[in-house]
Amino acid sequence: MLAPHEVLQQLGAHFQQTTEKLQQQAPQELPAPVKNFLNKGLESLDVVSREEFDVQMEVLRRTRQKLEALETQVAHLEARIQALEGKAPTADTLP
Repeated sequence: MLAPHEVLQQLGAHFQQTTEKLQQQAPQELPAPVKNFLNKGLESLDVVSREEFDVQMEVLRRTRQKLEALETQVAHLEARIQALEGKAPTADTLP
């Protein structure tokens, strides 16, 4: 796998070549080659769409909420166990 700076260098060189070719073509032919060039360049990078990013952020938010709820539940259970064993709860086991 190429280093990020190498990918950008190759992308820049390819862009320059494509731009030179496009300057020789009619203006109505520009959008498709430019779009193909950009798609090809972006495919070689590890990027995600905004939609994928937003979905993962929502998954992370829900996971964080579940983790916090589980931490609270474990703290309560540890405090109950210590109370049943006749020990006073410590600061790290209090909710």
